[in-house]
Amino acid sequence: MKRPERIRKIFSKNSLKFLYSRDTLILCSFCLLSFIFWIFMSQPENPDFTERIPLVFGHVPDDVEIVGHPEAMEVRYQNDGKRFGHRRNHQPLVIDFSDFMTLLQESKWSLDLSEYFQHELDSLFEGKTILSVSPEKLEIERLPDTKVVPVVFDTTNLQINPKYTLGGIRLSDRELTLHGYKAVLDTIDTIRIRYDKNEVLKKSVENHALAPQLPKYTKSSPETLNLDIVIEPFTEKTITAPIWVVGLPPSVQVRTIPSEVKVTYSVGISRFDKTSASDFVIGITYEELLRSNTRSVFLEILQQPDDIANLRISPEKVNWMIEVSN
Repeated sequence: MKRPERIRKIFSKNSLKFLYSRDTLILCSFCLLSFIFWIFMSQPENPDFTERIPLVFGHVPDDVEIVGHPEAMEVRYQNDGKRFGHRRNHQPLVIDFSDFMTLLQESKWSLDLSEYFQHELDSLFEGKTILSVSPEKLEIERLPDTKVVPVVFDTTNLQINPKYTLGGIRLSDRELTLHGYKAVLDTIDTIRIRYDKNEVLKKSVENHALAPQLPKYTKSSPETLNLDIVIEPFTEKTITAPIWVVGLPPSVQVRTIPSEVKVTYSVGISRFDKTSASDFVIGITYEELLRSNTRSVFLEILQQPDDIANLRISPEKVNWMIEVSN
């Protein structure tokens, strides 16, 4: 018999029937149950479990610093002989600082969490043995000094779609009261606030909460600021503005032809009626005229509002003549 035919015979359907037999299925089931039982018995007789309970702080005075400011408390416990436990979602536990009016007069003190929450922990972990609580204690410090500083919005990283413009910035507070240590507060003159999202704005942002970035052991009152960013579409406006000659001596007059220039620019809708010719200084300097070899010069934009775009002038070049009075 040829070798390929022999292999086909060995692995033929009839020769593999034993894989689908009842005895084989019983054997596989027994092996699976044995494996599960082995896993169960290999677990420690009284294992440890850990559950996380959120913490909320209430009535915290402005001049009190909670060192580390933990967001949750972890409780390690044993389930009294049970090999398995289940993780539960707990409601936050509240640490109310109005309970510590006497302690708040001290510069530093600590709060034992297992003692403060003894009743709550006994109720939550009834029938279980609590092994440890983390953190064990809260370290609390009273910040002795205060300072009032202005708040400035920094537009450096503010990204706005080219078809829109910044219509305005509104902050809920223009000043913050800082609490901390004098050596640190003396280094702070201004609090700079930035928009903290990396996005190109096409619409206004309302009531966006921002927390100022402060050094360690320094708090602010209020702790957060509400930011409104007004984004509005551009509209085009055209005005007529006079041509200025800057730096003229008292006895010299310069006449330009024409004497006015047409100014076209894009401006936000809310600023449309607020911009006028007085916001622009378009012209030439007397020194530039003296250096010129021709009777025509290009105009310069010497002053313009910060919140406009796409500024154009017509004409861009004018003729000039000097008149000297006796």
